[in-house]
Amino acid sequence: MLFLVQNTKKLNSRRQQNEEKAAHLEAEIDEKMKKLCKYEEFEMHASQNDMKQAESMKLLDDYLREAENRKELGRMNIMRLRRLIDQKQDDIETVQMKTKATKIELQNYIDAVINN
Repeated sequence: MLFLVQNTKKLNSRRQQNEEKAAHLEAEIDEKMKKLCKYEEFEMHASQNDMKQAESMKLLDDYLREAENRKELGRMNIMRLRRLIDQKQDDIETVQMKTKATKIELQNYIDAVINN
């Protein structure tokens, strides 16, 4: 009977140790589950931020492409205006030369009329 009492005490002691260990393990599991939930929440936010950054980068790329197109159009307009300016300057020079030639011709006619 002493054996049964000792065995029962050992079993009760072991059961109490196992219950304490189980309680400790449950608390550890709860803590790890909380950490896992926080990590999943962090992952979700990180994923959302990545998507926002990707969208922002796409918008920036679109704006850059549009700005480059405008810049190229501006260059083309400047080149067109330079050609027009050159053409107008040539036209002005032509008119000035014709005006000078006409003045000389007119002066020659006047001199011819006066001398005759």
